[in-house]
Amino acid sequence: MDQYSVLVLTRAGGEWISHSRDFPHIRICGSTAEQTYAEAAHAIRMEVYRLRSAGQPLPRFRSYADVCIDDAFARERGIRWCSAIARMIPFPPHLQTITNPAPEAAPEKTAGSQEADPTSWPRAS
Repeated sequence: MDQYSVLVLTRAGGEWISHSRDFPHIRICGSTAEQTYAEAAHAIRMEVYRLRSAGQPLPRFRSYADVCIDDAFARERGIRWCSAIARMIPFPPHLQTITNPAPEAAPEKTAGSQEADPTSWPRAS
């Protein structure tokens, strides 16, 4: 299954923050780990939608092992693996193999179609 990863860490004061190796510009802070993960997953799905709509390339999918083996990423962000919660963000079945077609080959959205609209995707609970 194609997935992107998100790491959720606790910071001093009880705040939670997300990090994504694939989307480093997306950082979400929240009051609980689950809320932070859910909002980060939604932000990443919206970014994938934005990139696809613009015909721009997407980061390649990485396995959990690929993310954990990237020590430079962890050091740069002060991530201690022993305290990080790593979760994968699944994509709906029709987006499990995300390709980057040329803009003219992009699927058209028809009335009632939800497949290209990330606001219709289920949010993590």
